[in-house]
Amino acid sequence: MGNLNVTKLQNKEEHANYIHHLMNDLEALDLMLKADLIEKEPIRIGAEQEFFIVDDAFYPNNNALETLKEINDEHFTTEIGNFNLEINLDPLELKTDCFS
Repeated sequence: MGNLNVTKLQNKEEHANYIHHLMNDLEALDLMLKADLIEKEPIRIGAEQEFFIVDDAFYPNNNALETLKEINDEHFTTEIGNFNLEINLDPLELKTDCFS
């Protein structure tokens, strides 16, 4: 996913840049809705769980990439920081026994 340094927006230029990217995302969603690109059937359900990797003192342990390599499971992926990961379940059709 790369590195992401989150900071508070400080000036009008940064606010304008943020709004520009937000509008691009909204326009992409609008295009997807208008082009009927969002799956309607079958209805699926999925789940993800984000978690933090900490050391013995419960401080962030910046070893997400090494942990991913050791886990070696495509259901796990990186998140924004180098101290957190997420695991994703395979989507299931929302029917009969999907919660069992």
